[in-house]
Amino acid sequence: MKVRGAGNGVVVTVLILLLIAVVGFGSWLVAKQNIQGTTIGTAINPQTGATTQPIITSSTTLSLGGVDKAQTGISVGVTPYIAVGNNPFKTGITSASQGQKLKILFVNNTQYHNAYISDYTVPAVASDVITAQLNKNASIVMKWYNSDGTNLLTNGGGAVNQTVSTGGAYTMKFTIDGQDQASTQDMRCILESSDATKAEKMVLSGFGAVDKGQSKPNWYTLSGVNAGVWVFDIAPISGAGTTVGSIYISSKTGQSLAGTTAKISCYTKEYFLDSYTGTVSYDVEDSRGNLQSIASYTYTIAFN
Repeated sequence: MKVRGAGNGVVVTVLILLLIAVVGFGSWLVAKQNIQGTTIGTAINPQTGATTQPIITSSTTLSLGGVDKAQTGISVGVTPYIAVGNNPFKTGITSASQGQKLKILFVNNTQYHNAYISDYTVPAVASDVITAQLNKNASIVMKWYNSDGTNLLTNGGGAVNQTVSTGGAYTMKFTIDGQDQASTQDMRCILESSDATKAEKMVLSGFGAVDKGQSKPNWYTLSGVNAGVWVFDIAPISGAGTTVGSIYISSKTGQSLAGTTAKISCYTKEYFLDSYTGTVSYDVEDSRGNLQSIASYTYTIAFN
């Protein structure tokens, strides 16, 4: 460009101004494109120099499913319950914003124990497949032996019983046979004497047993008005093989356990959505004391 009456200095000045205008327009275009994209770049605080994460604006399509934890290639039917952030759990959620935090409960509740992902961040992708591994519920076999460990006591009482005497105490072998490629998950086991006026104490040992006291759960029905319970939590029985432990029972001073029965009942712990609190729990019962287990196992012996 040439300007009449202007010297070379004026021409240079005009060219510089034009260059600045072109650069400024280019920067505006770049900024506009950034705003229309999926994220806005990392911001820097001029006072502290700290950076903040990008502002997420895109959505990710979610595909959720389940598979057998122990057997490769076996799909498991599930109903996903999803909580986005601190919102309530809902079914039917098929997408979420990238960067959002999810809690996901995968419900089968029949042949398989439910699974739970407590903290999942939605990735910055167009679609995301979230697959939970579920434990197949195990079919286990309990065996209860007399105090010398040689005779299997009949489940439900019968010809082979534990012989007792006044004031006696007995440690009896107790085993659980597991199932290949299946698991009970953790269990709560209740030891019961049909007559707590005669039985002083019962203890489950082995199995990672943890004493939970003598409070009877709301959902548990005693075998009689004089019955008493002792409650224990045990570790999962997973896979084939036999886990060996023992059950101890003692009689009160001057009493005999003859004519009474003893029982062990174990209930699986589950992940479930507590309808009273709106939260996911891992337990045998909800906050109101309602049973949530999908499987239970019982063995009863008699004393003579």
